[in-house]
Amino acid sequence: MRLNFLSVAAFWRLLLRMVGREIPLMINYLELAYDIPTPTREDAISLQLEFLASAQVPHQRQEVVKCGSTFYFSRAFEIAWLTDKKTKRPKCLALYADRPSKLASPIMGSNCLHIEWRFAGFGAVRAAGVSCLEDLIDFDHESFWNTSVRMLRLPGKTEQGRMLAGRASHASDAAHRKRARSAHSEAKVGGALKDQCA
Repeated sequence: MRLNFLSVAAFWRLLLRMVGREIPLMINYLELAYDIPTPTREDAISLQLEFLASAQVPHQRQEVVKCGSTFYFSRAFEIAWLTDKKTKRPKCLALYADRPSKLASPIMGSNCLHIEWRFAGFGAVRAAGVSCLEDLIDFDHESFWNTSVRMLRLPGKTEQGRMLAGRASHASDAAHRKRARSAHSEAKVGGALKDQCA
């Protein structure tokens, strides 16, 4: 699936030409967003669940935390930064599927899975590859997204059931699929998809 990036580079290049190359600024907060359009909201939510099941974020060892309708790749106790801007975490991946895309159009529609990296603080922003306005203009979005989130291909339900079965792997395919569905159901109720902010 190919993502479309909204580019404002032409505007910024024109601005830089008008005022000169030197615009002194220090970027200390950055959001890099990626919208995947879908025909319906239900499709967006289904895509969100697939993303949660197969996405791997490098150097992220914590559970995914749900707060309202947004999922965060962060520790539950760190979600305080959502309400207290003074304690923002340096780096956090967030996603939601229940709001319209900011890139909505008659052709693309307004439903989407919205995935967003948030960087707070000059050090985190610079580590993302941005330290000046020119870096934003020339930012390589495709390379960034290809390295900042890895998508794993999960085995089918039958194979998952076999892996969970251990010594009972001689059971029927239907039994393996049932075991896998049961494990998924338990994870959704008691694990990472539980709303931590309710």
